[in-house]
Amino acid sequence: MALKHRHLGAMPGDEASLGISFFIAVQSYTSTGGSVPRSIRNNINCLALWRSKNIKELKLISEEMAGSVSPETFMEVYDFIMEDENPHTTMFVDLHKKPNHPSSFRKNYTEFVVDV
Repeated sequence: MALKHRHLGAMPGDEASLGISFFIAVQSYTSTGGSVPRSIRNNINCLALWRSKNIKELKLISEEMAGSVSPETFMEVYDFIMEDENPHTTMFVDLHKKPNHPSSFRKNYTEFVVDV
């Protein structure tokens, strides 16, 4: 279902599918068990990321976002956002941003990060 979500939710009368939005919350992006499978990671539209001390995992995330943003830019924005001392600070990445949005990056979902 997570991979076919765009094609589900057709309305009666043969109307086009509406799709289903999934929000998947995990503590570990990758691990030997209980993480997000690569096939799902490759199909994400948005990513909310909190602080991580796992540099190897951050590097993998930045590389997997490389189709939309360079790994260097990703890490530069991540470091900028995480300078905030609030322990609940979030980096939000929209891989399919709307044309009227100034950036794909947001801090705590509400504040666009345009210049780092």
